[in-house]
Amino acid sequence: MPQQLANQNILDKISIAIDDFVKLTQIPTAFFNLTGAFVANQTIYESFAEVTHQHAFQQPLFFPVAIDFSLSGFIVCDGHHLTTQRVQLCRGYLEHAITKTFTVSHSVAVWTAISQKQGIGFSHLFENFTPTSKAKAQTAITIRPVATDATDPLNNITTAPQDTAQDMIGTTIHFIEQHLTESISLDAAAKSVFLSTSYLSRLFKRTLNINFGDYVIIRKIVLAQDLLVTTTKTIQEISKLLGFSQTSYFTRVFKQHTKLTPSAYRSQNTHVSKVYTIPRPLDCSDHDSVYNVTKRYLTKHHIKSLTQLVNGYPYIQSIGDLTNIPRQCGWIYLVDGCQPITPASEVLIANCAVIQWVYTDSHY
Repeated sequence: MPQQLANQNILDKISIAIDDFVKLTQIPTAFFNLTGAFVANQTIYESFAEVTHQHAFQQPLFFPVAIDFSLSGFIVCDGHHLTTQRVQLCRGYLEHAITKTFTVSHSVAVWTAISQKQGIGFSHLFENFTPTSKAKAQTAITIRPVATDATDPLNNITTAPQDTAQDMIGTTIHFIEQHLTESISLDAAAKSVFLSTSYLSRLFKRTLNINFGDYVIIRKIVLAQDLLVTTTKTIQEISKLLGFSQTSYFTRVFKQHTKLTPSAYRSQNTHVSKVYTIPRPLDCSDHDSVYNVTKRYLTKHHIKSLTQLVNGYPYIQSIGDLTNIPRQCGWIYLVDGCQPITPASEVLIANCAVIQWVYTDSHY
């Protein structure tokens, strides 16, 4: 393939990847190669001189791009308001997006971003992308849209790399945990990880086997259960604390998930000494059991525990300093706010959002 045609093909591919990335993240992004050709908005400019002020970036970040072990050019993103973690997520996703556009095997690497402060030797690059750049006349070559499915980023890029996807969902879960006392929307969560709401919704369901909205409700109900049995806050106070607009709505949602009203749940759990809440970890397998996930959690947090076999199944005898006493008190476990009748070693984590271990004498 002639070099000029090869370069044009690479620009076409990268243009598609960048367009998908922008649609998913809403982060202004462009690409330029080593000959000065510039790509943005599925348009190829033959040189920087053709680029107008509309492509200025407040805080440009440069990601070097290597194709087949050779530096091909730089992806430039607007790093305004991007945290270090978000920048790393962008790098991984850009690498995956570009790789997906090639129909044959190519080695694609997107390297760590160079910031304006770091890129002293690249000052001439920043001059072309900062808001102070002069407006210039443009002559553009518009790229024809590719096949219909490829114009939809959710079809063209079906999955993010596993580590990047876990980082995104991990950040989303952290956002949820930090805002459990507020009304949490998918839109707000998507903005926190710089993704579109539709893509985050699909990624969340694919990773945790539960819809975003259902996950938020379960986390709120689980926290409400904890507050009902470990504090003296009124039901109205708990409802307001968890961001519910009306106590009646909170009561209805609570009963839908636990089969009890908040007041009934409190009255039936008046002798709870300790509650351990374990959100489903992202690094576990769908084939892991509640028991296995619990043991790993306790080990990770240096919480001692003892296990004994009951009817051939492993049963947690003690956690910390609290030990089961037959017919008096002991540990029970809940999954998403409800108590299963199956041993913890037989319940798979695949469809679980949150595990709770409760030390009580109400069920003994």
